[in-house]
Amino acid sequence: MSGVAAVPPVTVVGGTYREQCAEPVGDALYGSGVRAAGILTSLGHQVEFHTCVDRASRREAESVLGCLGVAAVVITGRPQPLSFRYATPVSPATWSSSLVAGPVEVAADVVVAFGMIETAWSVTGERVVIDPQHGDLEPMLDSTSATSLAVVLNANEAERQTGLGCIEAGHQIRGRGIDVVVIKRGALGGLVFSDAGVEAYGAIPTDRVRPIGSGDAFTAGFTHAWALDPSAPTEAARFGAQVAAAHSLIGIPQVSPELLATLASPLTPIGETPRVYVAAPFFTLPERLLLEVVRGGLSDSGIAVFSPFHDVGLGGDEVALADLDGLQACHAVLALLDGADPGTVFEVGWATKASIPVIGFCGHPPAHEWTMLRGTGSTVTDDLPTAVYQAGWAAIGEVYRREQS
Repeated sequence: MSGVAAVPPVTVVGGTYREQCAEPVGDALYGSGVRAAGILTSLGHQVEFHTCVDRASRREAESVLGCLGVAAVVITGRPQPLSFRYATPVSPATWSSSLVAGPVEVAADVVVAFGMIETAWSVTGERVVIDPQHGDLEPMLDSTSATSLAVVLNANEAERQTGLGCIEAGHQIRGRGIDVVVIKRGALGGLVFSDAGVEAYGAIPTDRVRPIGSGDAFTAGFTHAWALDPSAPTEAARFGAQVAAAHSLIGIPQVSPELLATLASPLTPIGETPRVYVAAPFFTLPERLLLEVVRGGLSDSGIAVFSPFHDVGLGGDEVALADLDGLQACHAVLALLDGADPGTVFEVGWATKASIPVIGFCGHPPAHEWTMLRGTGSTVTDDLPTAVYQAGWAAIGEVYRREQS
């Protein structure tokens, strides 16, 4: 799909924002627009990029875009820098802004337009892809004229836009005169709504996960494939999942055929919601804060969570059997191992004996301390988003294994 000669020019409309992460420490000037422009350029498109940049950030933005090979850039001024801040890569982003820049107007054959926090846009095109991000979809649709129109959004955004679950939301959004709706569901992959009905695609697991911006990468990959063949939206979504996985693996907005060829096969879509048991201490404030981050990250990835702290509660010896009942009903375990809490270690051993997959997170894992876990097939990682996503993927694999047995 990435042959240079066959690809059409693409116009990208989107944000240029600083992305800052507290743990692990990260600070980069990307944003949805820069990321998509870089990825589409690496896939062989001639890209024209429309964005807003303040005077203080302009030189850095031009340098970043130059390194990514994005030559045609149209900048609308804004009065101040804008940032997205993350406590961890699986924590919700925080930002503050209002409409502070003039409107962006674009007309081109193929356009991908992302919601922007500082301005509104109007788009006219033959084939247009809208990714509303944190904005309201309705005014974006009112400002779009397209022969063929696709909307790409994640499950949380779809619910926020409609107040409905994934299936109902997809049908309702498509009922607004949209040709294709793609709803991303994190570790579960996603759903494509089109004239062919509702079709599912699977996520692609990776050894390392850098989730910030992976949704932008998906939209860029989808746009690339849909621009080449608008009659095959589900195949375009599958390619979008490949690009998202490649971006998540390396963390920069460039992909190559060689990198795409190294990716694993996508997970098979499943009917049952996978459940992950979070084995963790919860006796101090830092322990509970980490538990909340992990629980939220799993939920945002489409995974059901059983947490003894939340679902059983504090108590004496009588809570043990209730905890184990919850564990037995789950498809994988995510164990927070720092401190080697006895209860957590017991739950990991119990799950291992019951052939329930275990993914362990340990911020500073000694080489020898978790030999028994690794030696019995468990994975131990010092990377939090990798642990969260791999626990979800392990649960999906276990659901599929049980369905086939």
